Formats: sequence, structure tokens, C-alpha cells
Amino acid sequence: MRFLLFQFLLLFLMTPHSSHSQASLDAVYQLYGKMEMGSAFKFNPDNTFEFFYSYGAVDRQATGKYQLEGNNITLKSDKPAGQDFHIIKQSRGKNPQIKVNAPQAWFASNVVCRFINGDQEEYVQTDDSGVAESSYSDCDVIMVLHGLYPDEWTLIKSKENQNLFFEIGLNPSLEQVSFNGVMATLENDILTLEYEFLFGPGEAKFEKVD
Repeated sequence: MRFLLFQFLLLFLMTPHSSHSQASLDAVYQLYGKMEMGSAFKFNPDNTFEFFYSYGAVDRQATGKYQLEGNNITLKSDKPAGQDFHIIKQSRGKNPQIKVNAPQAWFASNVVCRFINGDQEEYVQTDDSGVAESSYSDCDVIMVLHGLYPDEWTLIKSKENQNLFFEIGLNPSLEQVSFNGVMATLENDILTLEYEFLFGPGEAKFEKVD
């Protein structure tokens, strides 16, 4: 009798139960209500997702994993955040300055540079030659993001780095989107999230495609 009870308990513990399985989706949700902007999420049963985005001449995409808990969906993309640029060379320089090296001028002239000096900070966009220069004589931190492919800021200069001039290049990851723990809600087949980098201020809404 004890042997049969032991076998039953062992079989119970080894059998997967639905109450412990991870909730998933198998659906496509398409953006609506944003003029001239197209976007969609495809959620797969294996808790992976694909993301597509188009606005003007800019096309972007993302892949990653999601976690569904009740009405909340947490997105975690494969792309690491804050790695869209790399440093080509750096030097002490005379004042804080960024120079963007890009194959096309419009790529180089649309980079936003964030110069932080103590409790002050300013934002300067690169000019037609790909250069952005701070009005500060010194700065502690420099961060950049691309105005046409905005994502998380990429750190170029930390406080420990004494250099002020940085020539930087673009990484292939620029066209991808980083969802670093972004939270969305799902209710009545409508997916809602806030991600100002992509969709502007306010909520972006996606409806389920049948």
C-alpha cells in the first residue's frame, strides 16, 4: 500500500500542471489611431514576440520574450538597451564635442547629444557635418540617441572619463527597438502601452487582428 502511494505521489510531482504553466498568447495586434504610422505585435505561444514599426522612411523591428500575468504583458527584447553607438576615437579636446561618422549625411545630422555638467544639462543636435558642441567648458557625462531611431540613451562619456572629444559611429542595432521591461496591458482584445520614444506622448493602442 505504501509503495502504491509513493508511486502516485511521484507521478503527481513529475506531471506538469496547467496551474504552474506560463500563460501565453497566439495573436497579432495592430496599431490604430496614429496618423501615418504603422506597427504591430505578433505574440507566439512559446512566449516570444515579434514587433514591426514603420513611420515615414523609418522601418524598425524587434524580437524578444514576453511574460503574461493577468492583463499585464511585460516585454523584454533581444536587443540590449543603450548600445546603438560605438566610440571610434576620443581625446581630451578643448570643450565637450561629439562628431558622428556615418555613411550618409542625414544619419549623422540627426543625433541628439545630452551634455551633463553637475546639476545642469543641455541637449544639442548634430549639424549637417555631424558635429554637436556643448556650450559648457567641461562636462561629466555625455549621452546620445538618434532622432530618427530613438531608443534608450547610449552612454559615451562617464564621469571617470576625462576626455571631451568623441568621434562615434552607428551600430547595426539602430534599426531594432529595445523593450527593456516595458509593460503593456491587454483588455477586451485591446493592447495598450506607453512608449514615447516610438509613439509620442500618451498611450498607443493596438487591436487584435482576426
